[in-house]
Amino acid sequence: ITLPANAKVSDLIIQTNEVAMQRYFIQKLLERSIPILFVGPTGTGKSAIVLDYLINLPKEKYLQNVINFSARTTAAQTQEIVMSKLDRRRKGVYGPAMGKKCILFVDDLSMPQKEIYGAQPPIELLRQWIDHGYWFDPKDTTMLSLVDIQMIAAMGPPGGGSNVVTPRLTRHMHIIGIDAFEDATMTKIFTSILDWHFAKGFESSVSRLSKMVVAATMDIFQ
Repeated sequence: ITLPANAKVSDLIIQTNEVAMQRYFIQKLLERSIPILFVGPTGTGKSAIVLDYLINLPKEKYLQNVINFSARTTAAQTQEIVMSKLDRRRKGVYGPAMGKKCILFVDDLSMPQKEIYGAQPPIELLRQWIDHGYWFDPKDTTMLSLVDIQMIAAMGPPGGGSNVVTPRLTRHMHIIGIDAFEDATMTKIFTSILDWHFAKGFESSVSRLSKMVVAATMDIFQ
C-alpha cells in the first residue's frame, strides 16, 4: 500500500474490502441518481470514504455540498446551506451551474433533536425535497424547485444521541449497513499506518515492529 508521505493521519484511507464495497455502491447509485444512506458505528470510515470519493469527482461535472447535522441544527439552517451553493436557473428553479450535478452529503443525519411530537424539522425539509422536488422560500413562501441534486447521508445506529429517522425519508434511500471492522481489517489498517509513519527516518529495528505494536495494542484494547 502506497500512502502520500505528507498526508495527515486523519486523511489516510487504507484500501480494504469494506472501502472498496462502499466506493462501488457510491459510484453505481450516483450513476442512477438514487439517494444513499450509510448506517454504521463510529470509526468505520463512513464519512471519510464518502468525502474522499466526492473530493476526487471531476470538478467540471460535480459540485459538493456538505452539511454536518447536530442536535441543534434547524430546518432554516439546512435550507440556507443547501441554497448557498445553488444558482438561480430561472424564476423559482435552483440548481448547480448548468452542466453540473450537486452532491449533497449530510453527515450525522439522525442527530437533529426531535420536537415534542417526534418530528425532526431538518429531516422533514429534506424529505419534502426528495418527495416533491421543491420547498418554500421562508421569506415570502414562494415555491423553490430544486434540480440536479442528489443526496448521500451517513449516520450511526439509533441510540446514544442518534435518533430513529422517519421512514418517510428513508423509504426513498438505498440503505447500506456498515459493520464494525473485523480484527484482520483493523490489523491491516493500523499496520499500514505504522509502516507509513516508521518509513519517515526510523531505524529498521523500530520499523519492523509495526505488526507487534498493533497486535499488542489490540490485545490491551479488547
